[in-house]
Amino acid sequence: MPRRFVNRLLRRQSNLGEHWAMRPFRALLHDPALWATHRKSIARAFAIGAFVAFIPIPGHVVLAVLLAIWARVNIPMAVLMTFIMNPLTIGPLFGTAYLLGAHLLDVPVSLPDVALSWQWATKQLKPLLVGSLIIGTATASIGYVVINVLWRWALSVRLKQRRERRAQRG
Repeated sequence: MPRRFVNRLLRRQSNLGEHWAMRPFRALLHDPALWATHRKSIARAFAIGAFVAFIPIPGHVVLAVLLAIWARVNIPMAVLMTFIMNPLTIGPLFGTAYLLGAHLLDVPVSLPDVALSWQWATKQLKPLLVGSLIIGTATASIGYVVINVLWRWALSVRLKQRRERRAQRG
């Protein structure tokens, strides 16, 4: 069953509440909805974590936790999905987001020369932000649909096996 797989994959509530980064949220972590491993909670948490992973700001984990608490979805899955963006994947994923944003905004693609000014930020970061939001939204949407479909498929297979076992017994 998908729930068993998810339960093995995710950390327990007691372990996560003891982590130093989670101490400020300890009072909020007693809500059972934040640890639920049913289809809706896992799919929504996946979508939140995948979307947050593509936002080009620091603090993905904290933002994912705050959004998971606000949406009352599974916190560990939301946090786990933020690690799509890691030191090995950040360059290609943000590069793709920048190219997509530059193409959509019809901005010439260039290597950014860093000059911390408002003009630089609007010129260089706008394509990255647009591309990141589009890719993040697409990833979250596709992930949400795929998890729902796979979860329902796994349940139907399990139900079919249960019916076959019952038919063999009696």
